Amino acid sequence: MTFDLQNVWNRRESLRAINKQKMNSIEPMPIHVMAWFNVMLAKIIAHWNDAGENSAVISGKDLLGRLLKVFKTQVNANEWLKALDTLCLPNIQGAMNFLLFTEDDEHYLVNYPWIRNYMDSELGKQWAPALRMMYGLNVGALREPRKGLESQWVLWLKENMNRGENANRRGA
Repeated sequence: MTFDLQNVWNRRESLRAINKQKMNSIEPMPIHVMAWFNVMLAKIIAHWNDAGENSAVISGKDLLGRLLKVFKTQVNANEWLKALDTLCLPNIQGAMNFLLFTEDDEHYLVNYPWIRNYMDSELGKQWAPALRMMYGLNVGALREPRKGLESQWVLWLKENMNRGENANRRGA
């Protein structure tokens, strides 16, 4: 299966259906797993900024590679899968949902609107300096969507993928 942006755009309704189908509760994470999320977000942002036409999709293998490089430790497979699921499932506060599911268990869609919301939040403004201090990661700013299909994709995500979750947050 290919995951260039045109292919993703053509499959947007089926990708939306997959994500709606997979909605379930987020399991509590051990504290050491919680430390993974901002490192993974830093990798997602770097990918979005640098991957050109493939910026809308990232592989779990790339995320795991970054995690292993930073923490230099073994990763429990069950915890890893829960962490990826947590990054794909919206929570009430909107602090996660940085990724969206695809038909393929190895690839994930970058959920730009939720990353932007997080980056603009107080919590998001605090994490970049902390990552530099703790892990020596240089976290750059999240670039704006490029003109054309990428900006259409981001607009579609804002209008379609997050509609129900936004209503949940307003009602909470």
